[in-house]
Amino acid sequence: MIGSDYHGHVFVGASTPFGAVQLGPNNPTQGWDWCSGYHFSDSLLIGFTHMHLGGTGIGDLGDVLFMPLSGDYTPVFTEEKPYDWQAKYSHADEVAEAGYYSVNIAKYKVKTEFTATDRI
Repeated sequence: MIGSDYHGHVFVGASTPFGAVQLGPNNPTQGWDWCSGYHFSDSLLIGFTHMHLGGTGIGDLGDVLFMPLSGDYTPVFTEEKPYDWQAKYSHADEVAEAGYYSVNIAKYKVKTEFTATDRI
């Protein structure tokens, strides 16, 4: 989690050096400090993407966002609520280690786990 708060812009998630993807969580953008997709001060999760830039001053890549859900769900898309499926999470429910990221999404009763290995 080092560097994921204030102006750090550090990606939090599963990756390896020179890996093909950087799997990790995304918060709703609150401004410049969220450009890596995640900011430690946030408690809302809008999903996960496969590519993140760490340590940059700008968001990029136009990645596809996905959010694991369970149960009946009918999305409601409005300008006021662009991420109707978002869920609160707790840092106590997160695990971030080299090559591994996990978080429990209590709203949907889902535990997400991401791993990364070296490319061959």
